[in-house]
Amino acid sequence: MLKEKVLDPTKFICARDLFCAAHDASLEAKTIENALERARTREQVHTQSYGIHSSCGIRDVMQPTDARMQLEERKKELYEQDMQLIRYCYEVLYGRDKSHGLSELVDFRAVQAVEYKYLHDMKWVAIAALFNAPVITARRMCDYAFDVIDSLGFEKTIAGIGQATLDDYMV
Repeated sequence: MLKEKVLDPTKFICARDLFCAAHDASLEAKTIENALERARTREQVHTQSYGIHSSCGIRDVMQPTDARMQLEERKKELYEQDMQLIRYCYEVLYGRDKSHGLSELVDFRAVQAVEYKYLHDMKWVAIAALFNAPVITARRMCDYAFDVIDSLGFEKTIAGIGQATLDDYMV
């Protein structure tokens, strides 16, 4: 049975909820990719044995391929939903077409901290080490990024429209 994950940003109470859901989706997508890779490995050509075979050991050589195709079919929709959520989070962080987004509004390290933690499943210690900062600083960067997203909303964040930009439009 498929989990329902229809991408509707209004279903998320706040940015942290969106990125926590994306974190779960990222882990789930990696699990699906690993399962499919294992299935592909099982269907690869194996060495020919020239030993004596018993007639009761008849094996369907297409069985691994059939199993992989069935697995792909079962997981396809779930994987696509996961990837759709992850792509939306990248739009929030970097904007559509990699322009604007949260990266235009806050310190880039805050954007990277959110990406590394929630989309790449890095540990806080590793993120802090990348920034040569304490773990609490890495956590605060994420909190700050989420506060900005929550104050502007998802669509304005994607567009890179901050308060100063909004003031320019009011004139």
